[in-house]
Amino acid sequence: MKGYQGIFFDEPTKEKLIDLQENPLEEVVKDMHITFLFGKTEKYPTQLMEKETPLEIIGYASDGKNSGFEVKLPEYLEKYYKNSTPPHITVSIGEVDGVKGKPVDTGKLDFKPLEDPITISGKLGYFIYGKGKVLDNSAFEERKEEKKVNIIDTQELANKLEMKPIQRTLGNGRVVEQIVWDKENLQKALKEVKGLSAKGEEVKITGPAPAWMVSALTHTVHPSPVSVYVPQIDKYVPVGSLKHGERNPEGEVSFEVKEKGNAVLVEYSMDCDVYDENNLSKVVVPELSKGKHVYISGRGPNYLTTSIAESYAHTNGSVSLFQPGTGYTCAITHSREKELGDVVKDPFVMEEVKENLTEEVKKGPSLDD
Repeated sequence: MKGYQGIFFDEPTKEKLIDLQENPLEEVVKDMHITFLFGKTEKYPTQLMEKETPLEIIGYASDGKNSGFEVKLPEYLEKYYKNSTPPHITVSIGEVDGVKGKPVDTGKLDFKPLEDPITISGKLGYFIYGKGKVLDNSAFEERKEEKKVNIIDTQELANKLEMKPIQRTLGNGRVVEQIVWDKENLQKALKEVKGLSAKGEEVKITGPAPAWMVSALTHTVHPSPVSVYVPQIDKYVPVGSLKHGERNPEGEVSFEVKEKGNAVLVEYSMDCDVYDENNLSKVVVPELSKGKHVYISGRGPNYLTTSIAESYAHTNGSVSLFQPGTGYTCAITHSREKELGDVVKDPFVMEEVKENLTEEVKKGPSLDD
């Protein structure tokens, strides 16, 4: 199991922390906690989890992006604290010069000691990806009965490939630092996970990634069943090939198909503002000419785009997915014409070029040549 663990607080304690801030910021952290460990979950002694843990707030700091408190832990808990920064609680975050604060940076603040330390309490617990917050050890007992599940974490893949975040300016002017996947690193990442295909065990994909990256990972581990983590609803959603045929209104997805030469463009749109993942199995994708290169465009959750792509994975030469500002990136290929990670700005322009070249060949050299 993966996630983060430490001490979590009830609503009255959260309200107290909010009121104690000298410089509160715009966005209040919903689930305030002290992170002891991030990544693979380690089990705490049950006797420690059955009681409230007393803590002392000893310092406060706010730099406009992060507002939070430094905390002193009881001596018996110090050996469980495995974070690189002092124990702290992020209470609120803000934005300075277009850069938004991150809770992970609160521990780097220059905390000013409080004249009189304040006592609060919380409970040891875990936030487990795919399950949410758990304040007992029941998740470890359930784990013994669970089938083998393989986790593909895109952030861990990036770290393994020694990829570094790149500073980018979004369309709204906001400056962010994020991992940017390209053809070379995509192919390296797929080599890392390819072995999971032979096992046939369940695979769960988590972490930030464009839809074409998720699609490429999903197809690479086929025939393993795959689900994709959706943080907005805090759950994994199964993905896979959808039925072909006439549109099913209950799927709440509409399609428009355009074809030119060897390229087929499939544009989809959701018939709703927020998609219900329970309707995914009701989506019916349009029938396409077999063997041609498919290009998919649409605004929707990764699990929806990936399922549409997987629907053409075994009937067409390749499948490429659109990403704004980049173009169509090849995520699935069975053709020598296409490599994984190849980017095309406009597939129909390529077909026009091919048509013109064919016409020139047919005409042959002019008498004036």
